[in-house]
Amino acid sequence: MTSTRAVTASGESSLKLWDTRSQEHPLVHTFANAHPLGAHHVVVDVDNGGGTAASSGFGQELATWDLLEGKQKAKLDPIGTSFLSGRRMTVASNDGSTVDGTEFLFLC
Repeated sequence: MTSTRAVTASGESSLKLWDTRSQEHPLVHTFANAHPLGAHHVVVDVDNGGGTAASSGFGQELATWDLLEGKQKAKLDPIGTSFLSGRRMTVASNDGSTVDGTEFLFLC
């Protein structure tokens, strides 16, 4: 969440971007089918203007999002990638250039 927008994730497959500048908090954009099995964590890079978000899904995929353009920047799927089992929580670096997960190691 930033001073102008908030991103929400839920058990559904979409992420939603909301405008926080008004009391009504209107929906600005829906990232449809962001995570086919649903999303469980989302973070916003507030240190660099809040223009990038990262999310993780129940299918163990990680994705980054351009909140200003309303599109996906990158996605890392577990297919063809070595994952250890465990729960994932998404973390983004301060400059938005890297995304990682906790409680396991992934190789890409």
